[in-house]
Amino acid sequence: MPSRFTIFRSDAAVIACHASPRVLDAMPGVSGTYAARIAADESMLLGSGASRGAILRSAREYISAIEPDALVLDQSDAWWVTTIPDAGRQLLNRLSVVRPPDERPAFYQGIVAGLPAKVLIDARAAHVLVPSPVGHHLESRIRDVWSADDTLDIGLAPLTFND
Repeated sequence: MPSRFTIFRSDAAVIACHASPRVLDAMPGVSGTYAARIAADESMLLGSGASRGAILRSAREYISAIEPDALVLDQSDAWWVTTIPDAGRQLLNRLSVVRPPDERPAFYQGIVAGLPAKVLIDARAAHVLVPSPVGHHLESRIRDVWSADDTLDIGLAPLTFND
């Protein structure tokens, strides 16, 4: 009997913070988010879409108080986030030649399913971010590499993290 597996299209907040390295290094954590360092002067806060406004306000308040010329932008609409539960982690290996770091949480950037991607892996799932206009392609490629003997479902869920 075929088994069923579900990946999730995640409702996510993606907040870009562009500031000096010293400001980003000292930035306190925002509850329920993961701070992904993109470059020395850029960090991306990832969290639940329902908390988008609170995450944006918190980041703006902190950063603008120290560095008024810094930018804090809501880029949530620019990213498509697909969450692959841990049980389907082999999917990520089949979609990319980039091998993720062993430690958790881990964040890296690379090509996934032929698309530029950012990947956050926590204790329970891999969260793959690709540009919104090509998100449907990521789901299509996941379906292409999924076992023909199993059923792949796509659900909707808020983005959450576990250490």
